[in-house]
Amino acid sequence: MNQRDKLSNEVGKRGVPAVTVRRRLEDALRSAIVDGHFPPHYHLSDRELQETYNVSRTVVREAVRQLEAEGLVVTKPYRGTFVRQVTANEARQLYDLRAVLEAFAAQNFAVNASDNYMERLEAVIGKIRGQSGANDSRGLIELKQEFYRILLLGCGNDYLRKILTEILNNNRQLHRSTMLESERVGVMLCDLDALMAALRQRDGDAAWAAARLHVRNASEGAIRRLVEDEAAEAAMTKPLR
Repeated sequence: MNQRDKLSNEVGKRGVPAVTVRRRLEDALRSAIVDGHFPPHYHLSDRELQETYNVSRTVVREAVRQLEAEGLVVTKPYRGTFVRQVTANEARQLYDLRAVLEAFAAQNFAVNASDNYMERLEAVIGKIRGQSGANDSRGLIELKQEFYRILLLGCGNDYLRKILTEILNNNRQLHRSTMLESERVGVMLCDLDALMAALRQRDGDAAWAAARLHVRNASEGAIRRLVEDEAAEAAMTKPLR
């Protein structure tokens, strides 16, 4: 049973309050989109979602509205709802904002995190290093999610955690295809080692700089891929003379 099937079985259980069902559906759809089960431009029909997740049309519509507000889907008049493709320009803006927020989170973690959080973050970086040669993008992405979960819990700012988590969800769509590139993995590990060294020293300024560099390096491959895809799509749609 794949992850999407597991989520489908959990969403529409009998006796669950409507609000809970809607939130479960939102979480299930969000995960399916950012993990690539529903790729960009995929048509999310009401009927398919109702049948797949065993929920009402009203719940589907409410969940889709939330995902549209998050920028994950777009509804086109008379055509339906589709998974949204982030443009290269939008990606640049996302990464610019993420760089500032992630640097702020790292700076706060260096100052505020308990020794327990520090040890847990170092442990998950060790797991990322161990997973990096396994040719398993999903496993690597899940470990990066755990890395950010610990970083944001340890930084001590609940508002920052909420905002940056939403941005990271959007970014997961962008770097799935480049996560296993050997050069990218090597750079990522160097970035994480530099960040962890700054955090161990409780050096907020160095942590800020290391986190910003990590985001900048992460952005390069993802934006390059989007630019290439946009150029290829433009060439395919260019009218013949």
